[in-house]
Amino acid sequence: MAERRFPMSGEVDLAVVQALQDELLVLVNTTNDDLVLDCTNLDFIDSAGIGVFIFTQRLLEVRGRRLRVVNMSDRCRRPFEILGLTDLLELPAPEPA
Repeated sequence: MAERRFPMSGEVDLAVVQALQDELLVLVNTTNDDLVLDCTNLDFIDSAGIGVFIFTQRLLEVRGRRLRVVNMSDRCRRPFEILGLTDLLELPAPEPA
């Protein structure tokens, strides 16, 4: 299956999650692609942002598609580790220093 890359940048918090969720819903509903969230330029994510990632993953899963999260900094990755979500979102292990 093809993949659609979606760039994440800046801060994903309560102030922007509705707009982000709306954008991701359009991709989920208008394509048949798996979705890759590229977090190269993501500086911060809070619990509301994590909720959008999980919601999107669940929607795709029901449709037989996948969500992957790539290029996430250690700082942004930490909340996902604490919540035990790294496997669910297919977050790759951090590179050794």
